[in-house]
Amino acid sequence: MPGPPPVYARNPAGFAEMVRAPFMRKAMEDAGKKIKALAEVLSPVKTGRYKRSWYSRLVPGTGPATVEVGNTAPYAFYLEKGTSEQNAHRVLGRAITSVNIS
Repeated sequence: MPGPPPVYARNPAGFAEMVRAPFMRKAMEDAGKKIKALAEVLSPVKTGRYKRSWYSRLVPGTGPATVEVGNTAPYAFYLEKGTSEQNAHRVLGRAITSVNIS
């Protein structure tokens, strides 16, 4: 007969070690690449600059695994958020919510 289920014990040090682990950094890097690829597909194209300006990078350091996905086109913010004369395209927002990270 099995005993009682194990009790979860919070372990902040263990969690901190896990989020700095190589497997976690790889998982975050892969997620960033998926988001970037979908953002490129969703990008509106007039000249192609916006679509070519997407990047994904693993943030260096010894802290938690962190990935940054962004766009260097000077008008990227306005396409994402919209203006008084243009609706928001929400390319990055849609890419983040659409990517199935598993």
